[in-house]
Formats: sequence, structure tokens, C-alpha cells
Amino acid sequence: MYFNMNRNKDYYNFNKKKFSKKQIISLILLTILLLSLLSVILVGIVLGGQDAQQIRISTVAHSTAVHTLVSKEIKIYYDKEKNRIPQYSMEEIYQLDLRKASGVREEDLKKVLKLGLKGLEKDFIKAEKKYGVNCVFLVSIAALESGWGTMLFKPNNMFGFGRSGFSSKSECIDVVAKSLSQDYLSPNGGLYNGPTLKGVNRRYASSSKWYYKVGKNMVSLYSEMRRNNLNSLKAK
Repeated sequence: MYFNMNRNKDYYNFNKKKFSKKQIISLILLTILLLSLLSVILVGIVLGGQDAQQIRISTVAHSTAVHTLVSKEIKIYYDKEKNRIPQYSMEEIYQLDLRKASGVREEDLKKVLKLGLKGLEKDFIKAEKKYGVNCVFLVSIAALESGWGTMLFKPNNMFGFGRSGFSSKSECIDVVAKSLSQDYLSPNGGLYNGPTLKGVNRRYASSSKWYYKVGKNMVSLYSEMRRNNLNSLKAK
């Protein structure tokens, strides 16, 4: 039987069928319950039918305890998952430290990226993990500067970055994320003016309203991904 377990993901594959963490927890705890009940029944057989009332009481107690445990674990998972993707106002996004992890995953981006940015979800997530730059920020810049990856002033340059092109859009994401991390978001960087949208705006773009446009994209993306995630949880 094919079994693939990726520790970085919230889904596990059994014969290519996806199971969520909540379903896995339920299956494990249900197995524990069944084993507990089986042990109680075996004890009853060994006792030859003696203390039947005590066996019934023990069976109910086991069932109640496991059911409580299952409900508790599912609630913990749901509460944590529903708040995984934050929601920001425009004022909050202006104050956001762009070095802070976004909270989103590849599957979240897949539901919102479009046109020329579609299919680059893994690259944006990888850039965040590698350089410590919020991937929703990266997506928002690319969406603004290239019309969602459709208008490129140089080959594969989706960020209006520098004066040259790139061998691929993936390379572009990597190079720009590295530069933002080292030059714009690090106190030791030569272009550092604070790790916020307004701080990056001062040296990254000529338009004084660039931070507003990128911030608007970020708020919209976060809102849509959060809504998608909550709807997905309700459907499970």
C-alpha cells in the first residue's frame, strides 16, 4: 500500500487519498477506543461472565473518556487552524513587520494566484522560508508591478526590479526576495528605512503611493485566503 507522509503539510496520503489532520486524529482515537472496548470484552470472557455489570460500567467509562478526548483534540485543531491566516486592516498592514511569517501555505496561495503568477505558489513560499520575507508581500509587489505576471518590462521580471531580466520567474522571485531581505529589511542593509511597507517604499519605488497599492493587495489577499480557509474548515 502506498503511504506518503510529508511533515511540512497538513495532509497525509493513503493510496493517493487525502486525509486532513482532524480526520487522522479521529481515526487514531477511534482505534484506541476500539482496542479499549476489545480489552474489556476479553476480560469479560476470561471472567466467564462474572461481574457483568462492572464490565458494562467500564465500557461506558472508556467510551465517554475517548469521546471527550476526540472532541477536545478536534476543537484544539479547529481553533488553531481558523486563526492561522490573520486578517488585517489597511492601518495594520502599514505597521506589519514584513519579516514576520505570513501564516499561509502553498495550498492557500493556489486558490488566489492568477494569470501569470499562477503556478508560482511554491516559489513564493520557498522564498519566505529561505529569506524571511513575507510571501504575501512578495505576491502583492509582483501583482502590482506586472499586472499579475502578465506585463513584464524585461524577461521574467515581475517586480520592476533592476534593469535586467531573469532566466525564469522562479529565479526572479528568489533574487528579489534575497535583495529585500538583505538590503531593505535588514538594519544592516544599505536601503533600510524600517521593515514596513512605508520603509521599503522610500528606496524601492519612485511613487510615494506604492506602499498603499501594495498594502491594498495584501489586505485583499489575506482576506480572501482567510475566508477560503474558514469555508474549508466548515466543509470538513
